[in-house]
Amino acid sequence: MKRGLFDSDALKRDTLQRFLGVSVLSVCLAFVLLAAGWLVSVSRLHDMKEQLFADAQSRGVSYQLELAVREAQAPQGLGAALPRDEARRVLAEMPRFSTSREENELLQTLTARFGAWERGGALEPLLQSIDEHRALNEAQMRDSMTQSAALESALRWTVPLLLLGALGALGWGVWRGWSRVFEPTLKLSHAAEEFGKGAMWSRAPIRRDDEMGALCRTFNTMADAIRDREGERLRFVATVAHDLKNPLMVVGMAASLMRKKELPPDQNEAWLECIGRNTRQMECIVADLTDGVQAQTGQLELQREPLDLAQLAADVVHDQREALGCLARQRGRDPHAPTHTLRFEGDESCPILGDRQRLERVLINLISNAVKYSPPEREVRVAVWRRGTGVRLTVEDEGQGIALEDLGRLFQPFARLEGTRHMASGTGLGLVSVQKIIHAHGGEIRVSSESGRGTTVEICLHLRPQNTKEPL
Repeated sequence: MKRGLFDSDALKRDTLQRFLGVSVLSVCLAFVLLAAGWLVSVSRLHDMKEQLFADAQSRGVSYQLELAVREAQAPQGLGAALPRDEARRVLAEMPRFSTSREENELLQTLTARFGAWERGGALEPLLQSIDEHRALNEAQMRDSMTQSAALESALRWTVPLLLLGALGALGWGVWRGWSRVFEPTLKLSHAAEEFGKGAMWSRAPIRRDDEMGALCRTFNTMADAIRDREGERLRFVATVAHDLKNPLMVVGMAASLMRKKELPPDQNEAWLECIGRNTRQMECIVADLTDGVQAQTGQLELQREPLDLAQLAADVVHDQREALGCLARQRGRDPHAPTHTLRFEGDESCPILGDRQRLERVLINLISNAVKYSPPEREVRVAVWRRGTGVRLTVEDEGQGIALEDLGRLFQPFARLEGTRHMASGTGLGLVSVQKIIHAHGGEIRVSSESGRGTTVEICLHLRPQNTKEPL
């Protein structure tokens, strides 16, 4: 198999890269899980540390406040301004260390009782508020310590779980990369290698409807098309060999009989005529092959010359009528009762510029098809008429016709329709060659048919412009 069509090594490299990419992504996901757990733990520990530090600071400030208040209340410090100023300063700092709503509410109560004490109120309510505030700080510190211990305990089993999750993510990524990328690609590569070695039945399994599934489906479709074309090619080779074998047998038999000089003189001319017709038949087969190759490579060149298409068609019909008579004689039938009736209709003159030999072969192909695919004793009509600045040539038979769904396959190389394959042999290149020749002349070809009602092939060409005597 060509490397440009399916490079197995390149596909394996690309697959390995994708597999490694999935694995790296899984490792990154595992590290993300670990990092997320670590960040959450660090953030929680930091919050606990801040809260514990703030509660400790608040508890220490409450002791300073109590000390300043007691000094200001003592007899030796009665009326002294310094302890009271210190108490006010300490009270102003306490909201900075507050960490809860309850503590804020206690500070509001404490501030109110401090103001009442300064105005000469009782000291006991103020000291009671200070004690409550300090007790709240101690309770919050115990809660922080309890939460810290719980977090430490949780980390003891959370970290292993995170590690297991990371390993699970890594394993999932490896499994997914293997099952969805690497394994299907290896099987596709193996199927391609087997197909390239001649195993036409080798196909890639389709596991999922994803990118790899689409790639495998595309390969299988390509393999089916190549297998079908290979089968058509083999049938074509066999058909060409068969079609060349029959006229060669006739030529060989006639030459052998004439060499022995056992034939009556009046039969020599008939056998020479059969030799000439069978030779021309082989020439037509070879010419169809040559035209097909030249058309596919864009090298189909025409030898244009002025000619009368109506006269050319009439001559071809006459020659084919004689060929049918020769065929009847070979089969032991009455030479005056050929298997088909050929009838020609047309204008007196339809001048065109064209390749005489190729247009003659077009007519022979169309008439031959009409005869082969219609029952005996039926009529085949060939007509050439002027239509404005163009010429319309039709070949009509009374055969079984062509189904609508098969019309699109008529001009495919090597194609043989299932409904007519058993009726006659053929290379499958006749109509392809006809189409290429007509298109090279700048014309059009159309086929209309209906099952059980016969087939009509219509060709439209341009009339030769007046005063044009030389080929284009």
